[in-house]
Amino acid sequence: MNCKKIRKYLSLAIDGRRHPGRQECISEHLKNCPSCRSWQEQQQEISEYLSEVPGDTLSPYFSNRLRQRIRSGRSSRAYSLPVFPSFRRLVITSVMLMVFLLAVFAGLRLGTRGPFSIESEREAVFVRTLELNMFADLPSESFGAVYTSLLQEGER
Repeated sequence: MNCKKIRKYLSLAIDGRRHPGRQECISEHLKNCPSCRSWQEQQQEISEYLSEVPGDTLSPYFSNRLRQRIRSGRSSRAYSLPVFPSFRRLVITSVMLMVFLLAVFAGLRLGTRGPFSIESEREAVFVRTLELNMFADLPSESFGAVYTSLLQEGER
């Protein structure tokens, strides 16, 4: 027998559920396998330690209630929303749509503002001059020169 099966039978034996027909096979394996002997000793130590722990710390009804909850498949707290699945999907979709629309609206509001506002005609002329001078030293075939010529044609 392999170690995995032997450890299973040893665990059952430690819990008090011995298999009489397997006892010879288990003892023969333990004579030849130091790993399983060590494992058996560790499990017996753990079992002895746990038997010393007082069991009166829990309510006498605790194990019965725990078994009932496990059988029924429910927990003491419900973490899901107590709504119908289709309504929940509608709420989630609506919230996502509102967030998207808010982002679009904020982008439009922020995107239309320039770095400064032009309050007078004099400031507007100054801004146009800056835009034209930005491409002043570029070759005539460059994008800047074409842009400047288009701006100048628009002013005429």
